[in-house]
Amino acid sequence: MSYYFNPVNCQARLKKVTRRSTLLQHLGRSSAFFELRFIERDEDTKNGVSPWFVQNMNSRCNFFAREEPLDAEEACEMRQLIHPLLPLFNETIENSEPKCRAGSLATFLSVRYLIKSGPLDAANIKTVAFDVLNGLKYLHYNLGCIHGQLSSFHVLVDESCAFAKLADGEAGGKHCMANGKAIDPNKFTVGLWSAPELLNNSQTITAKVDVFSFGLLIYEMMSSMPPHLFPGIKTRTLPNRDKLLIMHEAYKRKRIGLDIRRERRRGIARMSTAPLPLFLQPQYTCPARLENELNYGCLGTRPPMPDEEQLGQNYDDLLALFYCCTALARNDRPSVRRLLSVWNSVFTDKK
Repeated sequence: MSYYFNPVNCQARLKKVTRRSTLLQHLGRSSAFFELRFIERDEDTKNGVSPWFVQNMNSRCNFFAREEPLDAEEACEMRQLIHPLLPLFNETIENSEPKCRAGSLATFLSVRYLIKSGPLDAANIKTVAFDVLNGLKYLHYNLGCIHGQLSSFHVLVDESCAFAKLADGEAGGKHCMANGKAIDPNKFTVGLWSAPELLNNSQTITAKVDVFSFGLLIYEMMSSMPPHLFPGIKTRTLPNRDKLLIMHEAYKRKRIGLDIRRERRRGIARMSTAPLPLFLQPQYTCPARLENELNYGCLGTRPPMPDEEQLGQNYDDLLALFYCCTALARNDRPSVRRLLSVWNSVFTDKK
């Protein structure tokens, strides 16, 4: 098992681990095996602050208020969003008080983090994932919409995670309609859950951005940590959209936290499964002043999972779900409809 230095600006080590799941074969892959990075990170014994408390992680902290009033066209579109898994879209247009009193998944996971409860049970993750997928299916195929900012802040759950519903999003807004209307990528919210297309100013934005965010939502429930954050992180506030995109590009350009030796050819040794010699193992650049700070260059990538010992074989299918949904190339990600079509074949305990 080879160890690698950490690209997340903290001192923990990374290792690559191979897991197996039939989900990949059901999705048309030739092999059921896949490789993930796991991180050996220490518990947060100093700060004692939930990482979900980082400011500006959620662009709309108030789920029940929009940043600006709805115009007539938007209000008409929003009233069409009538679906049991989208309560806030149709309950908050006419009423000042929402009918749904469920809390956000972010709050639920934050409490679990503070009391050191570890990853959410696999059965509960499947329940939340199944309901979120059905909500996204309604948005993508019935309405031709993209949610645009799927995260734990925009998923509502009850105390036992017996149900989940999508909350507030940009779906229905004039900038996020996919049914024949142009989608302006500059109007999308970007952050920790964003797909690489949104961070790289791609002019082709599809529903696959929601699939990537969904994969990071699965990650969040298994890792008990928002994507790209870690215990003891010093970052306390995320910048606004424009500055975040600038920092993302700058970190990538300076290769902060990225492998600086991967371009070296291994020759015949490339065919070997033996670990690289120490002098050829990946190295990561990270100025001392940036240690334990958020690595903005890693946004839009697949983050490493926490200690593998907490995630037994009953999590393998969920790890595969996270793996395939967070592929960098959007064409490599399955659609929401495709995931639901194979759901019962893989997750037999969730019909």
